[in-house]
Amino acid sequence: MLYRRRITSAYFFVWLASAAISLSIIWAWVLFLPMTYLDGTYPQWLQRATSLRECELADVVVLGDSKVESAIIPRNMPVATLNLGGHGGGPFETAYIADQIARCPVRPRRVLLSLSIHSFTRVENTWEMSIRNRFLPNVAVHFIRDFGARLGDYSLDEVQSTDKLPHALRPWAYDVRFPSIFVGGLIEGLLVGREARNLVLLNSTVANRGYLRFGDQPEWRGVGPDGHLAVFRPLPVLNAFFERTVSRLQQSGIEVDYATMPVNEASFDEIEPAAREAYAAYIASFASRYQLFHIVGEPLPRWPANYFGDVGLHLNARGADVLSRQYAACLASEPVSTCPLGREPDDNHRPSDSSSP
Repeated sequence: MLYRRRITSAYFFVWLASAAISLSIIWAWVLFLPMTYLDGTYPQWLQRATSLRECELADVVVLGDSKVESAIIPRNMPVATLNLGGHGGGPFETAYIADQIARCPVRPRRVLLSLSIHSFTRVENTWEMSIRNRFLPNVAVHFIRDFGARLGDYSLDEVQSTDKLPHALRPWAYDVRFPSIFVGGLIEGLLVGREARNLVLLNSTVANRGYLRFGDQPEWRGVGPDGHLAVFRPLPVLNAFFERTVSRLQQSGIEVDYATMPVNEASFDEIEPAAREAYAAYIASFASRYQLFHIVGEPLPRWPANYFGDVGLHLNARGADVLSRQYAACLASEPVSTCPLGREPDDNHRPSDSSSP
């Protein structure tokens, strides 16, 4: 009997030690080899984090979400330009970037700031994108959560996430990069590999100064995320961090050109007129309070379907070429705030070779 107990104890000890070693190896993989298992958004956020950490900026810096990331082509600009728009980006990310820019000894002359109309009304992809991909550090995440709690707005904690973790456990799990969050990516990393593809994306993103092409269909006639907005009511925490973005840039002496990226006709027509008007009034309130904040173009430009490449209403190559050249003309004019960025393009336009990534 004693012999059996010893065998059972030894077996349990070996099993426990093997499990601990296996978990340690996987955890080390998660911590030190993110390029091998994170998806294609990681190289984009890595490029942005590196540029900010090393203060490798430009005369003009673009901030916002993926719609502006895929719309402004830096090589089409008359001055040095860096696109720091990001997939899933919103007021949390722009505020963090503005804080990082403020600490750099040489700062941009101006910022093109652009967020989708729905970016102010709901928290969506922050955990899956900028936090999972190591862009927003732990200290920034805790600051956002504490700030939201003071406002009584727990949107970041309450948003649904693919990790399926309880609200109370999620911040801890991301703090320590607990392996269970990344199971899907780890399995794909083992089976098909992600590192080679991610390295290609990183090199492309760096070479194109942050510009990234998303959907490239010749047209998109459906209704995108913006089109489902019936009421425009900014969440308190998102409003606070957008205010922080604008305030920090003004304190740094940086001119801010705020421009809403175009939406297709189907989406524009679905948005309630009252919501469009409330959004325009909301943005105008910043122009009235901040001397360096300028609204450029229409509050919500309406463009034909053949300038959009996917359901996310990202501009295709044709649309990005048009909008980039419009902003290039804006930068060459004085004052920039009077330029008609986002005006509906001539439908005969064709992209130049410079729009290729």
